[in-house]
Amino acid sequence: MGLLDHASMVDAKRFEVIAHASVMRSGRLRFATDAMEMMDLQGVKSIILFSLCNRPDASDEIEYGAVTCPEEDARGFAVKASGPYRYISLKNFLIQEGINFKEYSITFEVTDADEQWEGKPVYRLTMRQTPKASVVQETLPGLVDKEAVSVADNLPF
Repeated sequence: MGLLDHASMVDAKRFEVIAHASVMRSGRLRFATDAMEMMDLQGVKSIILFSLCNRPDASDEIEYGAVTCPEEDARGFAVKASGPYRYISLKNFLIQEGINFKEYSITFEVTDADEQWEGKPVYRLTMRQTPKASVVQETLPGLVDKEAVSVADNLPF
């Protein structure tokens, strides 16, 4: 019996690129070129989202499943074009979910879930959020201890 007789090969090409989608100030979720290619968004009319947060095996991360539909689907968000990019309007959904896209930069890592739903591929969208620079700048002055700064300024080294 050989070492690789019952092994499965890892598809490195699948893991080379981490595709992203970003929430814009308008509440639109814009797909980067790498995500558009992975999800094959040319000709896609709608994207159906599924919340993955209520699953028994759910992590602390905010995750969604996404299924692309070549036809318009009333259950999904309409895919629109802006120049070479594709986006879906999520403003009302983000507000309902309590996701603060005004003060935080919201991005989603897009990965192939290697599953099918109704014969269509499923993608996992994992949310990442970081405070926007304007929020950080507003917060920092309150965090600086002015007395410590004046003492530090007077040190001989």
